[in-house]
Amino acid sequence: MAGGPASVPERVRHLGNYPAEMPSAPGPSPARSGSARPAALITGATGGICRALVGALADHRQVLLGRDAAVLAGLAEELPEASWVAADLSQPEDLELILGVGAGLPRRLDLLIHVAGAVRVAPLEHQRPEAWAEALAVNLAGPAELTRLCLPALRAARGRVVFINSTAGLVANPNWTSYAASKWGLRGFADALRHEVAPDGVRVATLFPSRTDTDMQRAVRKQEGGTYNTEEYLDPTAVAQAVRAIVDAGGAADWTDLTCLLYTSPSPRDRTRSRMPSSA
Repeated sequence: MAGGPASVPERVRHLGNYPAEMPSAPGPSPARSGSARPAALITGATGGICRALVGALADHRQVLLGRDAAVLAGLAEELPEASWVAADLSQPEDLELILGVGAGLPRRLDLLIHVAGAVRVAPLEHQRPEAWAEALAVNLAGPAELTRLCLPALRAARGRVVFINSTAGLVANPNWTSYAASKWGLRGFADALRHEVAPDGVRVATLFPSRTDTDMQRAVRKQEGGTYNTEEYLDPTAVAQAVRAIVDAGGAADWTDLTCLLYTSPSPRDRTRSRMPSSA
């Protein structure tokens, strides 16, 4: 690893990246050569979906990226083989500096998964510029910049990029203006990127999960003023399994866009109705 926390300018340290007490990434360096295991970089490391992905991708050397260094340090104790990077996607202009200072990123990257997200639910008159700035930075500009920085490593490994989007990137609902706009933008970015990097053997996929049981969705439900019922949300492991299916696709077949919805078994009455003539 080149450099370290002490090398990071005060401006970056002030943003919460590489605080003075933060140790260098634990575990084996992801840049180490000679390992047979593929390398994966996953954002949103402190969220529920990422934790599920860690288990689903246990055969990968993992680099976990998140904004909260203290939480990352605790996560590193649970996952001694993983490396981690403290970076805030709401400040995409700092990513190149952070990743170049001491992150120890892989020279060959087989998998880049964008999980991090930010959402504020409110009518447009309450969506002030800071709400738009956060949504567009974390959900669109941050992933775009991180992907740009990882392109050489992705090309070297003929790797894959997976964007965890949202059904809000397919259907826009009222009070979700900033979030939906950022997710539709991410969808367009992924489509354009797919065509751009296909000649290099890099594959790009987008997963559109419905509402998933995470802390972010609990916060959203609070913003909506509703009751949070876990059974109404996807389990994060279902999202991780869908990502695993995308990762395992190979050869001539490729999954580019996949929607992951909560399955609700119909009641006997509903099943009876489904067999009735449409005129009934």
